Amino acid sequence: MTLALSVELAAAIALVVAVAGAVNGVAGFGFAVVGTMVLATTLDPATAVAFMILPMFAVNVALVGDLTREELRTCGTRFAPLLVAALVGTILGMALLDRLPEAPVRALLGLVSLAFVASAQRAVPLPPPPVVSDRAVADTPLVMGAVGAVSGVLFGATNVGVQLVAFVR
Repeated sequence: MTLALSVELAAAIALVVAVAGAVNGVAGFGFAVVGTMVLATTLDPATAVAFMILPMFAVNVALVGDLTREELRTCGTRFAPLLVAALVGTILGMALLDRLPEAPVRALLGLVSLAFVASAQRAVPLPPPPVVSDRAVADTPLVMGAVGAVSGVLFGATNVGVQLVAFVR
């Protein structure tokens, strides 16, 4: 994945990041979906994912900085299987993204975009997501590891990581 970064391309990427940030500010989510999908229309999907990971990482590091040491230790201990599996899954997803043919990856990114729009619209009510009534089952290392791995692969391939948010809630 080699890319000559012209002034025009850098300006276009900055504009896409700004617009994606505005969408996120208004809707409360959507930064990764909007930014990655728009960039993937002009760049190859692997490059689009890589460009959008940098600002997302910076924002998340800033959010972690808001936690106290005790909160960070508690969350790190509780969610360790989820976090480790998500990290490994993300690396695998990015490796997979770089090896797959471009056309199916673009189709996958398009489907992710459509799912985002379907979940964000209010005209047609959608059924609520299933709720696990027994948190003890959801908090087992095996379930956390499975959710983390699947979420990580999807995040590494598409930059969409909402599965983790839904699981933690």
